[in-house]
Parts: sequence; C-alpha cells; structure tokens
Amino acid sequence: MHETDTVIDRMVEQDCKKLHFCQFDHALLPMAANYPIDLAHHTSLPDVIRAAYGVDPHPDMPDGVYSRMNSRLEKNMGAAGYYLCKSATTAQFWISIGLFPTTNGIIASHFQATSPQLSQFAKFFAQLKHAEIAGLSAEESAAQLVELMVSEGIADYRAIATTIMAEEMAKRGDRKKTSQSIQLKLLDQILCKLEKIETYSCDIGTLSGRSRLIPYNLKIQASQLEWSGGPISVIASNHQELSDSMLRITAEIQKTSGTEIDKLNDAIAYIAQSAQVAEVLDISQGPCGAIDKISGAVRKELNEVVEESARRVQDVLADINKTALAMNRISHQMRRALCAMEMTRVLCKIEHKREITRAEGLGDVATQLLEVQQALSQRMSLIDDAVDIALSLAAQVTEEISA
Repeated sequence: MHETDTVIDRMVEQDCKKLHFCQFDHALLPMAANYPIDLAHHTSLPDVIRAAYGVDPHPDMPDGVYSRMNSRLEKNMGAAGYYLCKSATTAQFWISIGLFPTTNGIIASHFQATSPQLSQFAKFFAQLKHAEIAGLSAEESAAQLVELMVSEGIADYRAIATTIMAEEMAKRGDRKKTSQSIQLKLLDQILCKLEKIETYSCDIGTLSGRSRLIPYNLKIQASQLEWSGGPISVIASNHQELSDSMLRITAEIQKTSGTEIDKLNDAIAYIAQSAQVAEVLDISQGPCGAIDKISGAVRKELNEVVEESARRVQDVLADINKTALAMNRISHQMRRALCAMEMTRVLCKIEHKREITRAEGLGDVATQLLEVQQALSQRMSLIDDAVDIALSLAAQVTEEISA
C-alpha cells in the first residue's frame, strides 16, 4: 500500500468519526447538511444520511426500522437507531442515528458506529429481515417490527442496543469530557448492578424451588414415624407455606429489577440523545458548521431536548430511589423467611436426634435446609450491596445533572 493511500484512509477514518448532521423540513425533505448532498438524488431521509459515508443499504437492513423511526417522527417524538449499510470495501458499515423534532422540521445527527457488539446486532437484523413480509405499508411495517422484536427476543435486542449505545457514546465522550458522558458512564454502572440483581434473583428462584421440594421429604419421614398430625407433619406444612412465600418474594424481586432495567435503558437513550444534541449545538457554533445559521427557534428547541432529557433521567433516578426502598422491604421479608427456615432446620435436628433410628432422613433434610439457607443469605447480601451501590451512583448522576 502506498503512503498516500494510508494517509487518505486515515483521513476517511477520521471523517467517519465526526458527528454529521442534516436538516429536514416537516415533510422530511432535505434542506441542508454539514457534508455535500445532492438534493436531486438524495431525496429520502436514509439516502441523505448514507450520503455522508458513500454507502448503500445492506440487504439485511430491516425495512421496519425505517418505518418505525418515521412513525415516531410523525408523532413528534425523537427516534434513535442504527442503519446497516455496505460500502465498497466492507461487508458491513453501521451508522448510529439520532432524530430530533424541532420547530422547523427534523435535525438528524449521525456517525459511524464501530462497537464489537454490532456483530451480534447484525444477526438480529438478519433474523428480522428474513421474517419481514414484503409489500406492507409503512405503518404496517412499523407495527410488524415491534411484533418481530417480541418474537425474536426484544430483551436481547434492547440489551445489545443499549450496550452498543453506551460504548459508542463513551468513545465520543472520551474526546471531550462532557456532562452527558459522565452521566452515561454512571448510568451504565447502575444498569450493571441492576442486571446483577436480576441474575441473583434468578438464582434465588432456583434455590426457592429447591426449598419447595423439602416438605415432600419431610412428609415421607412423617409417614414413617406417625400417621398424621405429629410434629414432623406440622413442620412440613409450615415449610410448604414458607416455600410458597419465598417464591412470591422471588417473583417480586425479578419484577422490580426487570422494570427498573427497562426504565434505565430509556434513561441511557435520553442521555445519548442529549449528548448528540449538545454536540450538534457545539458544531453549529464552530467555524466549520455547514448549516451556517441555526435559527434561534431551532436552537431553543435543541436546548429544550437537552433539558427534557435531563428531566426524564431525573424521573428515572427518582424511581430507582423508590425501588431501593421496595428492595429493602423485600429483603426484610426474605430474611424473615430465612429465620423461619432456620427454625425448621433446628426442629428437624431435634426430631432426628429423638428418633435417630427411624428418622435418619431428617439429618439429610437438615443439611439441605442449611445449604439452601446459606446460599439464599449470600444472594440476598449481594442484592443488598448492589442496591446500595446503585443508590450511591444515582446520587452522583443527580449531582452531575444539577451541576
């Protein structure tokens, strides 16, 4: 490779890392951009965006993604997502896109995304594209996209999309340390803690399920020692109620953590949107802004996007504080259940000692109870620690927003 080619490649790479933006009217007709566009040939929003990189649509790019973005814009809502494209030199070229409604129309900001996680996203896009039905209207296509996401695993989709967004915004924020980049890192750490809580709650669910089998072992022992109504039968009945209660508590932990993960994913999207808008404002004020003048009205709208994003993040943080209180209550309930389990274990040991020849199995049950109890106690301690750290991080985000 010639040295000149290397220099050109480096210039192209640096250009792709830039945040590009373009302006559309309310009918989504292009008005201007900070890169060359041919208004005669680049007529649609996707065409205008791809023109910044000289790429074409990839055959695995789902049509529903375009339709979904347009549907949100028609409702005067912002939109964000990724375009899967192909270039002359690469099989896949990804563009991260943010769309912001303004008084005068739409401003789209976009840049090349290079996260390693995009390889997983590509598989998901290919699944969606394969399942799409051709010939649907834009509205039908947008609705079908949501249905397909559910059938193909929307939880996985959101997890991957959020990870990519966090990685890409962190890389952009590293070039210029902004309030949004700091908030993003903190929110990503909170998300990590909530995901751990969800993992721990799944472990607790498995352990609670194991606990539910113990009453049956107790009833077998009871049948060997007595017909009914004796102490072991009472222990078995009490522990069955306890196990049912633990499963309900476990379900509450999973529901609570899952709800907050969804909200936090939204908050990360708000931060990303706010960061891109702030970068658009920064570019437009610089000497290289190709939209020579952003009107005062549009500038006001963009500043409102930043403010609205901050408000929504604060709402999510308030919810996290409420969730922490709920988790503390749930943790208290679980620890009461663990105390009851300890009582069951002690009674089993007493009965085992009293009827050691005929109740040998009670020793095994007592051992099972101890193992489950210790494992549950450990998971609950991990959840308590994760909740405390999430609260501390949330306080830091609130402080950063206020500053």
